[in-house]
Amino acid sequence: MLISISLLHNTGFKNVVQKTLIIGIKKAHYILAVYFLNFFLFAVSIALFYYFIEKNLFILSMSITLMLFNLVFGRIFMVKAVEKLD
Repeated sequence: MLISISLLHNTGFKNVVQKTLIIGIKKAHYILAVYFLNFFLFAVSIALFYYFIEKNLFILSMSITLMLFNLVFGRIFMVKAVEKLD
């Protein structure tokens, strides 16, 4: 779904499914690397959140901010990676 969303800016609605399948199958190793990086960053922020849940309120709020930043960064990174592959 993220691949098709990032293709909407320059591909018509008729060709989105075709382009999504072409990029998703032929260049799957690039997409999997992006997904792995996003998952790793999100897992680190979840681990920090879990570790500091009762220890320090300031660091807990920073880990929540880091988690939100990782979600936003991950989506932007996925869109830009797919744009480069197209």
